[in-house]
Amino acid sequence: MTPTINLPREAEIGGGGGGGAPRRFVLTSALGLDERTKDQVPYFAAKWEMERAVKASPVEHVIFRPSFVFGKDGGVLPTFVRLARFAPVTPIVGPGTQRLQPIWVADVAEYYAHALGLPEAAGRTFDIGGPEAPTWNEFWARLKRVLGARRPSLHVPFGVMRVQAALTERLPGAPVTRDQLTMLQLGDNVVTTTDAVETFQLPLVPLDEQLRRAAA
Repeated sequence: MTPTINLPREAEIGGGGGGGAPRRFVLTSALGLDERTKDQVPYFAAKWEMERAVKASPVEHVIFRPSFVFGKDGGVLPTFVRLARFAPVTPIVGPGTQRLQPIWVADVAEYYAHALGLPEAAGRTFDIGGPEAPTWNEFWARLKRVLGARRPSLHVPFGVMRVQAALTERLPGAPVTRDQLTMLQLGDNVVTTTDAVETFQLPLVPLDEQLRRAAA
């Protein structure tokens, strides 16, 4: 059964100053979510139910499914920078051949700002990512090149990481959880359509520039 959704004041877009009903709701979902993956981890299951609730609501909506969101002061990128700078070796989970498509946080904000009033976006779901989709091996090589780091990489099998995660995932600041490993094993975390690019036509920050901004 689709749950009832109650929209907070922060989500009331375009309602006017008179406290009227909200006109458009913008939801953050997750890249890689679909019928195949929705039951793989609780995070995806929750996002799937959120999407269903929003679509069943009478309120006009836009749904974004972003890839890894990179920023200088938050998210996972500062952790990656510290690992590349200070860890004796850079751990890469699995073979490192899966692809990711990081998007800069300001670009995500631009998507949201334009989604509030763009008529062509209404009622649609968009996968969003940056302009490049490197493998994890390529990503770590590019990050270390930007940082001037020369530390070697080490591929750690998923099975080994899963044992470690089982022991540490409930600790504050745990590096990885078993659910995150499951999501990594699902395959490439990349955008598979050009819908967002064609609809919004926004300039996106290249990956090397994202890394330079994070390292500054």
